[in-house]
Amino acid sequence: MLTSRPGDRIRFNAEGGDFCLPFSGVCMGVRTAIHDYSTTQCRPLFTCYAVNWFFPVAIKSFEPDISAPLTYSALSRGHDPAMEAIFPMLH
Repeated sequence: MLTSRPGDRIRFNAEGGDFCLPFSGVCMGVRTAIHDYSTTQCRPLFTCYAVNWFFPVAIKSFEPDISAPLTYSALSRGHDPAMEAIFPMLH
């Protein structure tokens, strides 16, 4: 993996939807599924994201193999740190 570290943890809640309370108009999001990439046996089973039941993935970490974070400084100078990191490997 070549990038900066993503914001998610290796086990996190996602999916779901939003709802609004009818009288106050206050809206909030509800997350209904767990993504657990630390194991292929996500538990509790019926709270895990259903796609992961059929295509289980287990990894050790989200840490990139090669760190190449995109910064404002690089972007404003027209540089792409990821391409600059991988380009020498292509030759």
